Amino acid sequence: MKHWAISTLLLLGVVALLQGQSKAEQLAALQTISSSDDLRLLYSYYGDKPRPDLLGSSIDYVASQRLCSNPSFEDRAIFFYGPVFSQMGDLSPYFGSRSKFGPNEQIVFSEVLHFANTKESLALMNDIIAHCDSSAKDYLNRLKNLPPIEVMKIPVKSPETLDVLWQGFFAAHEPKYVLRIAKALEKNMSDISSIMLAGAARQSLQANAVDYPVIRTILKENEGIFSESAREDVETIANGGQ
Repeated sequence: MKHWAISTLLLLGVVALLQGQSKAEQLAALQTISSSDDLRLLYSYYGDKPRPDLLGSSIDYVASQRLCSNPSFEDRAIFFYGPVFSQMGDLSPYFGSRSKFGPNEQIVFSEVLHFANTKESLALMNDIIAHCDSSAKDYLNRLKNLPPIEVMKIPVKSPETLDVLWQGFFAAHEPKYVLRIAKALEKNMSDISSIMLAGAARQSLQANAVDYPVIRTILKENEGIFSESAREDVETIANGGQ
């Protein structure tokens, strides 16, 4: 993920312009998550075609492939499962394999449950901590006493952060992810990095708004929260302009 304009996860939204329906139909036809392609479908199109019945096998697949040992996977997992689980009740059926989690899985999925921040998710997090490896226990005991992540306070300093915010939106279609991305339009004209980041945010918002018109509605309904430096871009995107 090296490009300023649109990086890997942002491209998923652009690809959806051409293939969204067929990909969503593929997700609807899945019986289980057993490959990286299956997992990509679930993460990219869950908000369009929620498949809670696939969450358990997706966690089993992630654990079996040791994906949590890859640092680049951590944020993606948090911003997919966290938003999804925050809208659900009992989560234990999806974590039948948690007794087989290694330290990396214990840490990442505890972070997921902490992000979800529901009574059920925090209870399950405590259960994982109670049975976790000693190398993870100290960190997780500290984590559970910290406040959960507030999406609107996440520092947006790179396209990679835009990526994970889009992951959150694709998972649950919650307005706060769009609004945090749009906040990156509040550029500092004396800072080239801020200008480039604003350009990446604008491009991704415009592209994804074509496939998800609700993005325009979210921006229209919240124009007042943006500073003058972003207002013109927000209005242009909200009105379908380029």
